Amino acid sequence: MNDIIINSIIIVILTLVIIIPVIIINRINSKKRLQKLSGHFDMLAGQNKADISLSDSFSLKKIGLDPVKGILIFIDHQGQNQQELVIDVRKAGNCSLIKTMNNGAVSELKLVFDNKNSNNIIFYRQYRDKESDLKLLTEKAEFWNQKLVESAKGYS
Repeated sequence: MNDIIINSIIIVILTLVIIIPVIIINRINSKKRLQKLSGHFDMLAGQNKADISLSDSFSLKKIGLDPVKGILIFIDHQGQNQQELVIDVRKAGNCSLIKTMNNGAVSELKLVFDNKNSNNIIFYRQYRDKESDLKLLTEKAEFWNQKLVESAKGYS
């Protein structure tokens, strides 16, 4: 009986010794990625002389708007197809939220501008983003769509 208790205690201790460092390393790496993302975002804002007064970060993505100059910055550093956009909202035209479906599942969620020269802002892409993040990313996309629609009215 004592051997079972001692073996159980040893297994628990060994498991904790292995798991806790992995958790700590993942948190440190996650913070580093977010700091790098924010630093790059700030650099793009500085290069474009944008005063970002409204911004948001989620899923290794960052979006921000300078409502006075009409500059929108979007960075997505998730996966290999990274996206960095600086969009002049005044020239981009109206904005629409498009949800593309594939076999009953959302395959893509993006903001599309009327001006075909403007890039789309992709909030969710199936197999790249976590499906569990879809609700949050949909809320973020709806919020930013509304902000951009409001901003476009102010520039008309």
